[in-house]
Amino acid sequence: MRLPPLIRQRPRWWLQVVLIVGFATGYDEVRELHGDVAAAGLRHGRAVLHLDRAWHLSWAEPMNHWLAAHSTIGQALSSYYFVMHLGMTALVLLLLWVRSDGYRRHRDVLVIASLVGLAVYWVYPVAPPRMLPGFDDTVRSLLPAAYDLEAAKANLYAAMPSLHMAWAIWCGVALWTLSASRWVRAVAVAHPVITAVTVLATGNHYMFDLLTGALLVLLSYRLADALGRALSEFREWRVAQQQPLGPDIATEVHLGLGLLRRAAHHDHTAQSERVVRHPIARRQVEDRPQPRTGHAPAPDRLVRGDL
Repeated sequence: MRLPPLIRQRPRWWLQVVLIVGFATGYDEVRELHGDVAAAGLRHGRAVLHLDRAWHLSWAEPMNHWLAAHSTIGQALSSYYFVMHLGMTALVLLLLWVRSDGYRRHRDVLVIASLVGLAVYWVYPVAPPRMLPGFDDTVRSLLPAAYDLEAAKANLYAAMPSLHMAWAIWCGVALWTLSASRWVRAVAVAHPVITAVTVLATGNHYMFDLLTGALLVLLSYRLADALGRALSEFREWRVAQQQPLGPDIATEVHLGLGLLRRAAHHDHTAQSERVVRHPIARRQVEDRPQPRTGHAPAPDRLVRGDL
């Protein structure tokens, strides 16, 4: 018997807009509640700078001093810092929704990384280098309007981990999985590199921030995959609870759900072209009266959820 095919239905666009806008709004509102942490943020900022120097990774200092003497390049990097952090992330999310079955996984990674970052900012606020003596605040000097717009609601003591770096690496990973085109993958590599240069040279992050931001992305993918496996196992348990399965059918269900789980979280589309449904639905297919033409009936279709 032919097993029912899996139809990969995109999430409803308006629901994703509500989720993303709601998350962004809630994120801004929550981080505004951090209170007066200026003293702690500056103290922690000096500690992170000392750590950079101890590890011989204090690249932000010479890069910032060089950029201060090159206003044209400084304006270009300041614009990139202000526009591309959100702009590229939004574009990649849109491309994932339109073209990729891995949208949910990558979206969940972005949310997890942002929530972990927010939690760290609460526990350990860190002032960026531009607030310390010896650094030039490039964005404020060259793009004061953009600086005022961002600083109006942003948590100014949220340097570590660098979400600029984390989101840029996330964009690179997502773009790399979206296409094998050379120019797409060139963008996937170039965006994190340019972002790293930008945030260091403009005095917005330490090198240690970038390293923790990269680690945050890796951790978030692991957490998202673990969460996906747990949810799949829970759904498998619910299937088993709804009706006892015979040994042969139980093996097929377990195999089918395993293929679906791997495809959902690793984009192995070819492995999940056929998925075993609950035995009730399977018997409905088997027991359906055959048409007089002699052709087999169209199999039932399994459609994934909206979230």
